[in-house]
Amino acid sequence: MRAEKKAEKLISATETDSLTGLYNRLGYHDLAYPMYQQVTGRGGKLAIIFIDMDRLKHINDTFGHSVGDQAIKSVAAVILRYLPEGAIPVRYGGDEFLLLMPAEDEKDVRKLLDSISSALPDEAKKLGVPDVVSISSGFVLTDPDDRKSLDDYVLEADSLMYDEKKKKKGKG
Repeated sequence: MRAEKKAEKLISATETDSLTGLYNRLGYHDLAYPMYQQVTGRGGKLAIIFIDMDRLKHINDTFGHSVGDQAIKSVAAVILRYLPEGAIPVRYGGDEFLLLMPAEDEKDVRKLLDSISSALPDEAKKLGVPDVVSISSGFVLTDPDDRKSLDDYVLEADSLMYDEKKKKKGKG
């Protein structure tokens, strides 16, 4: 194997999450900040979407961590299926995902999240998860006239996701 190919494989391995194939935090840092600068620099908007699995602890405690891993994989698989080309999918933490994609309005983001949520039960079942897999999400659209940093937007999307999660728990 040529040295360039080995270097590419090593970089790929260090920037992707081994369980899901999504980018990890290192990949996020290498890709997201340049994307943010490029898109906002030309006056475009990015959707910053934060997703958290619902009830992963219950799945792990009830069925074991290997089933929990399958549940995480099901979310990643559905994200990859519906995420548009050029978007950046990240496994941000254990059961947290961060997505960045160019978007003009909220309608595109809501359609994406609806597609992901709708496809999750079948994907989880296909991967052998014996319980319902669902997500909570929050998102923001960047404003090219705003002086917020990418980190500010990520924190805002994360906060909105937790608001949704709290509302769900209040209903249950």
